Amino acid sequence: MNIILEQLVQATTYEAQRNLIDSLIQAWSDTSTMATTATGAYAGHPLTITFEGIAPSTPEYQAWLDKLSIMERFNGRTFNVVPAGSDPVTVNGAGEGKVQQRQNRMPHPELFGLLNASEPAYRLAA
Repeated sequence: MNIILEQLVQATTYEAQRNLIDSLIQAWSDTSTMATTATGAYAGHPLTITFEGIAPSTPEYQAWLDKLSIMERFNGRTFNVVPAGSDPVTVNGAGEGKVQQRQNRMPHPELFGLLNASEPAYRLAA
């Protein structure tokens, strides 16, 4: 993260700085040890994570998992409350362009509303 911060300080244009923000946010998130939906918060539960219109095991799916983890770490909690027990859990996210349509059906719509409003800051480089 220090390398990215140094690059940000040395960047002389807004565009150069803007191009480093995604990496900085990801690096900051990576400093957290908080278990997220995608990184073990549901240990003991068979877990299915879906994003509307996005196939699992694709780069786009991984990018959405990363966005979800960043938002969860930023907010200090998982998107959904992790239930007690060991029953199967399905977490339904929303893919690109579908965030606004789905936010009213989500347990914490304010999180995906925030994600929709600030998505460019969380977009990951391909």
